[in-house]
Amino acid sequence: MLIGDYFPLLVQIQPKVLTAESIAKMGEEFEVYFRRGERYVVVSLQAKNAHSPSATERKLVADWVNSPRVMEFGGRLCVASANVSRSAFERGMLTALLWIWRPPFPLKPFPTVEAALDYALEMATGASLQLPMDTPLLRRIVLERLRDFI
Repeated sequence: MLIGDYFPLLVQIQPKVLTAESIAKMGEEFEVYFRRGERYVVVSLQAKNAHSPSATERKLVADWVNSPRVMEFGGRLCVASANVSRSAFERGMLTALLWIWRPPFPLKPFPTVEAALDYALEMATGASLQLPMDTPLLRRIVLERLRDFI
């Protein structure tokens, strides 16, 4: 699910189980913002009790992220992406991956939604993106909305 109610802040909530269909849906949801053509920041998190993706599912996500369209539009429009993982192992894997792979936008792993949201809002402000409300209020509203997912 991609929440765009707070644009230019996008919040992507991965389903409990990633499938080829859910990854395709994720791509369709981002297409709306690619066509919109305005810069944004992303906070990506897994729903609570989500299963870690299998190697096959990770490959599907990697193929999508590395597709020419996502590389082009992500590089042009995405100011920053904050990826939340409660697993220190998964954060470590992403950090190691980022040593050898460079996405077209800044991507950082975080242990909490709060830390990821703070980073995304800081990056949005630093890039002069026009947030829909003042930062402390937006932070409170987003965290309240995500309470059932985290």
